[in-house]
This record gives sequence, C-alpha cells and structure tokens, in this order.
Amino acid sequence: MFRQHKSRPVGFARAAAAAVLMAALIAPVARADDDEDRVASTLAKANSPEQVAECSEKPRHIRVLVEDVRDEGGVITADLHDDDPDNWLVGKRKLDRERWHATPGTTEICFTVDKPGSYAIALYHDLDANGKLNKGGLGIPSEPFGTSNDPAVVFSAPELEDAVFEVPEDGVTLNITLKHGFRSNPPDRVNR
Repeated sequence: MFRQHKSRPVGFARAAAAAVLMAALIAPVARADDDEDRVASTLAKANSPEQVAECSEKPRHIRVLVEDVRDEGGVITADLHDDDPDNWLVGKRKLDRERWHATPGTTEICFTVDKPGSYAIALYHDLDANGKLNKGGLGIPSEPFGTSNDPAVVFSAPELEDAVFEVPEDGVTLNITLKHGFRSNPPDRVNR
C-alpha cells in the first residue's frame, strides 16, 4: 500500500510516473531525428578524394595517408593542432578540421597551413557519420582512431610530444594507421 504524502496527493505520484514514462518513450525518437540530421550534416561537409590532388600542389600542405581503413561508410574526421600542449586534443582549440569520405584501405586527407612549423593531427573514422567520436565504457573510443607519428596508445591519449611533426615550406606527407581498439605499437613510420 502506498502512503499518501501529506503535501502531495497520490495522484501527483501517478502523474509524475506517467511523465517520466512518456519522456523515456519520446526521447529516443527525438534523439534519432537529431542523429539523422547530424549524419546528413557531417556527410555534406566531407571532402572528396579529387580535392587531395589539388591540395598536394599547394605550399605548406600536409598530405595524410590514413591506413587500415576497414569500412567504406562514414567519414574520416581529422583535427589539426599546433604544438602548444594546452591545445592538444581540446576540440575548440584545434587549428582546423577536415572531413573526408572514408575509402577502404587508405584514405587521403589534406591540410594546408599558413606557415612552416610544428603541428600534430588527431583523427578518427566516424563510422556512423554522427559528427562525434563514439566512446564505450570508461571513455574508450569505440571507433577507429589515430594520431600523427602513430605513437603507442595504452589506456590513455598520446602525449603531444609523441604526435608532433614538422611542416616545411614544400609540405609533408605522413602516414597514420588507424587503431581499432587499444593494441601494441604499429610499424615505425617516418614522415616524408
């Protein structure tokens, strides 16, 4: 038997329970609509492979070969960071963001920078193109990810010093191998 609270009648409890139930039933529909809008927006912003050729001809370009792309769907989202540790992996402090349609095997991405210097890249394969890196328990990414210089990742994000590379006036090409979960070091990569 339910006791009636002195200041609230039993009807209040039933109305509150009904409101919570309705919110639980309606929220997934609203979230699904928001997710569909986010996917459409993300795909519309993604660049095409044809744009890589143009970019590589520009001075101070950064041509990124994203390797071990296993799925065709979604986009590769890459963030370019400067060499300030306070800005590393802080979304609003990135210098630039590029989104490119994923191509199985290797996906090419290109940035251009205003001046030669030290930079770092963090990227992920946004499999569902929802515009965000999906994470599982404990905040561990559930989508493939990588950073410049392919540093080892053991239960934490890599340090900036392990991901920094130099961009000369004539540009640079580097390889980033996607990590599909946490694993040991990939083969050594030399920036060219």
